[in-house]
Amino acid sequence: MKIILYKTTHCPRCVELKKRLAGLRINYEEKNIETDSDAMTDVLMMGKWVMPILTKDGELVDIENLEKEL
Repeated sequence: MKIILYKTTHCPRCVELKKRLAGLRINYEEKNIETDSDAMTDVLMMGKWVMPILTKDGELVDIENLEKEL
């Protein structure tokens, strides 16, 4: 299972999600769309603009559904 968190530098909701993922002991890759052009391209392809964005194995997922799968 590959989890990716797409975020921006100054995103309070991103910080909260990171804390939640850490509390659940979920390993994830973090990508900052402000500094990583490939991550920005990924986000554009998803058609999403509200951060944070969480994906599991390339598919959009929300934290509540991810928690249920654990």
